Amino acid sequence: MQNDSKRPETQPGSGRRPWFDRRDPGDRPDRSWIAWHWKGVVAALCAIGLAVMSYFWIWLPNRPVDISHTQYVIKTGDKFTHRQIDDAIGVMLDRKWTNWHGCVIYKITYDEAWSDQYLASEHQMTVDHPGSSSSISMAIDQYGADRVVIFQTDFQCSGAGNTMSMGTSRQSGWMDTYVYDPDSYDAERGWMYIDSGY
Repeated sequence: MQNDSKRPETQPGSGRRPWFDRRDPGDRPDRSWIAWHWKGVVAALCAIGLAVMSYFWIWLPNRPVDISHTQYVIKTGDKFTHRQIDDAIGVMLDRKWTNWHGCVIYKITYDEAWSDQYLASEHQMTVDHPGSSSSISMAIDQYGADRVVIFQTDFQCSGAGNTMSMGTSRQSGWMDTYVYDPDSYDAERGWMYIDSGY
């Protein structure tokens, strides 16, 4: 008896397709599942893309100033106590909390010797150039150099929309000037803001 290993074709009239008939690829029974699957993948990718864009373009530029890893370097002298300088830094950070959106503060420095030297140079500038002045020199004239301090801040801000408009590179030596006038109605914890910048 001859053993025919070929797969027999379906007999005519049986209503079944031959085994070699692959049909139209679009007629697959799992077509609807594949379409649903790809729609889900596309939706997930869109959601991820939106989340990433929101993080970089909305959250980072508008988040409060980050001081979670700030280093504080304080070198006091005879003018103010460490507690008074701490109060001044607290007042300064309160101001930065509302104005420095999207920024990270790495270090805040108060060096009394450096501060006094800078104040002296500002005062000397007005002596050497009569008629010239700055907010710092005016504060010295009004309150006296022994009541004025300058802090330095190292920081970095995110790109789009940061309120500092300083770019995205790390910045060093930003100066904040405050005067100690505890009797003033405008003072916070004894300190008043004078100016800031380079």
